[in-house]
This record gives sequence, structure tokens and C-alpha cells, in this order.
Amino acid sequence: MREIPLEDLETAFRLTLEKAQKAIAGKYFHYARSLLASLLEHYPNCPALRMMLRQTAIVVRDDESSAAWAWTKTALVNIYYALQHSPLNHINSLERILTKRPDCLAAHQALAQAAISKELWGTAALSLESLVTLSPEDSHSKVLLARAYLKLGRVEEAQGIVKGVLDHSPHHDFAQELLKQASVEETLKKDSWRK
Repeated sequence: MREIPLEDLETAFRLTLEKAQKAIAGKYFHYARSLLASLLEHYPNCPALRMMLRQTAIVVRDDESSAAWAWTKTALVNIYYALQHSPLNHINSLERILTKRPDCLAAHQALAQAAISKELWGTAALSLESLVTLSPEDSHSKVLLARAYLKLGRVEEAQGIVKGVLDHSPHHDFAQELLKQASVEETLKKDSWRK
């Protein structure tokens, strides 16, 4: 399964996307969220749609949607879809949790792992970026983000992240391996540019 860009959406779905973009511009976030959620049902492997959906997320008051509730729901969703073997539905369910609680670390971690397992690197990068922002001391998420960037061809960004991790943990084996991979990718990129 590969991730698809917005340009690959069928014409009817592009019209729905345009409506969602107009709703966002008009600050009709609930309407935009419902349109984007329906698009994600048809195109679950489109990271740009996921990013737009997250941009429309509105954090509700803590008493209506507590962090404990979000964590519990994430755990239940993880268990259900682990039994169902349905990673794309799993990702979509986690995305719905994130529209209510964009700061839920458990949902971002689960979504990133599900996306990595299906090699949806753009989708994984979105959640890993959020994890790094919400928990800057988490070197594991940083290394996973660097790996996703490397898979997406964002070699310089991957190298920067890995070098930062190695500054704090010089013996981090996975980070050292990723730095080697990034150097190889950078060399290959330069060699292909010369041809």
C-alpha cells in the first residue's frame, strides 16, 4: 500500500475536498471535520487529508474530554483493531480520538506504530512530529521520526534529528545506524543529481 497525494483524488472527492477547504477558511470546523472524515474513509492512505483533519481539531473542555478518557479509548481501540487485523480502520479510529484530544500521547504513539507497520511513512511522520513536540525529551520518537523522514527522502531533516539524539545519547545504536543510512542516502542523492 502506498500513500497518495491530494492530486490523486478522484474528481468527485476533490470537490468534497474543496468544500472542506472553504469550510476551514470560513471557520466552520465541525463541518470541515465531517467532510474530511468522510474523505479519509475513502482515502485512508492520504497523509495530507490527515493533516487537514488535525488542523480542524478543537480541544474541548477538560471535563468533557479528559486525558484519562482519551487514553482509555485509545487502549480499547488498539485492542479491538489488533483483534480485527484492520490497520487502516485502526488508524482512522485513532485519528477521531486526536480530533477531540490532539495532545493525547497514547493515540499519537498508537497511530505512529500502526502507520509504520503498514509503511505509511507520511502518516507516521505526522504523529511522530506531534509526539516530539509534545514530549521533546523522548529520544525514541525522535529516532522514529528520523526514520520516517529518511523513508520520505527528507535526508537532511533526518540527519539533523539523529545528530541531536546522538549529542544527548552518543551510544544510541539505532540512531547511529540511521545516521549511516542517511549518509548513504545523501551520497546516492548527490550521485543521481550528477547524472
